[in-house]
Amino acid sequence: MAEPLIKKELEGEPCLEVIGAGWGRTGTNSVKIALEKLLDGPSYHMFECAVRPDFQKWIDAYAGKPDWKGIFTHPDGDRFYKATVDYPACGMYK
Repeated sequence: MAEPLIKKELEGEPCLEVIGAGWGRTGTNSVKIALEKLLDGPSYHMFECAVRPDFQKWIDAYAGKPDWKGIFTHPDGDRFYKATVDYPACGMYK
């Protein structure tokens, strides 16, 4: 089984604050937008996979070798995603 998606902060590393475990086409983009406003930071959505080279990282995560920091560090390098909604993250929320 893969390492849990969210754990306690380790050594000062940021962690996700919210995991939207709903499946796609259930209003996840609306939830993403709302969370970005509420949490004052970016939320990860399946759309991110289209603009970032994350597919291999997700394949590795599902194989039990996750790189959560690599997946959830924002492309600008200065921020960490505060929430995630939609697939592929919703399949690993436990």
